[in-house]
Amino acid sequence: MKKHFVVSAKFDLPFYLRLPSNRFLSYDEKHKICVIIPLQRLGEKIFNKKTKLAEEQELLDDPQIHELTTRKILGYDYKVVSDYNDKQITTLETRIQENGGFTQLQAYTEITMFIYVLNENPKSEDIKKRLFANLNHFLKIYKLVTQDPFITKIDKELNLYYVDWGIGKIKETAKDQDVNEILWLKDVIFSSQIGEDRGIQLQTNSIEDLYPGSMLDQEYLQIFANSILGEYELPLFYDLILEAQRQLKFRNFHIAIIEAQSAFESYTSQLLTTFFKREGLSLEQIANFFQDNMFHKRLKILDGHIANYKNLRGELYNNFINSNLYLEWKEDLYRLRNKIVHEGFREIDFESTRDAISITKDVIFHFEKTLPEFSNTVQI
Repeated sequence: MKKHFVVSAKFDLPFYLRLPSNRFLSYDEKHKICVIIPLQRLGEKIFNKKTKLAEEQELLDDPQIHELTTRKILGYDYKVVSDYNDKQITTLETRIQENGGFTQLQAYTEITMFIYVLNENPKSEDIKKRLFANLNHFLKIYKLVTQDPFITKIDKELNLYYVDWGIGKIKETAKDQDVNEILWLKDVIFSSQIGEDRGIQLQTNSIEDLYPGSMLDQEYLQIFANSILGEYELPLFYDLILEAQRQLKFRNFHIAIIEAQSAFESYTSQLLTTFFKREGLSLEQIANFFQDNMFHKRLKILDGHIANYKNLRGELYNNFINSNLYLEWKEDLYRLRNKIVHEGFREIDFESTRDAISITKDVIFHFEKTLPEFSNTVQI
């Protein structure tokens, strides 16, 4: 005897979909079809300068007020009012006071999804993974069609504060209906009570870095204090590494790895350009070199330039190519990046991505240490 159910899930997305509140048929990886209903909603985003949840002294290392920053705060409220469809709408309220903050209008989307479950435990983790896979498919296609940059993949542990789950029982009279008919929900009964067949999963403290963390160690404080005294332009390769780390945090592992390898390629290109300019090559000649030579050949040429540079100074240089560090980079980052780019590979985990970013830092530091006169004033 077959056991079948309809599982529903409701979530509030942290962005707005410009879709009507209709019943959309969407792809389901198990039964090829599911139902998604997006609802347009308007809420508020609130920030308060004070909290009743905890005392500053309990979480912060140095919550004291510096004497140079003390000033009397003039208490007043400020509103932003906009004209919309011949009406005046308050979109922002700012409170300028000791425990002030702001309240801002926030459009968002409430999604309700229904999937068909056959001969499986409707409460299993596999069902939950399937729901989120369906949701992200829906969002991926929406982002592709609209090119909306604010639409992101939803991670159930990072992006949602609650999920409302429900298990619908299918009437005996509908046992022979196909999935399409069942998902019209005419013969499905959902419980309205929290309990056996309905529950709310709260994603409390879903921000991974909820607590502020300890103050920087003295070594890093000194680097920071020294570095801010002078002008500094962040090089592209550092920008890419920092972006890779941000993508790691948001679990976009494939993007993080692409950014990490791009950082290394950017670094070696800048280093080669420095050598070429010292040799008197024109910008056109340099551009032609990068156009005509693939990355691995560039690394060999870079090794040769560094060896010549070191020999002129009576110093030895061990080639990067075929070194242990080179082999680690090739295995942990380069091959993985090529698999992502050329084969569309996506089955990557946190540890592999973290190691790939780490090896990027290691190889850049290797060249920075080898050529300290060319190195960046700040090392990461």
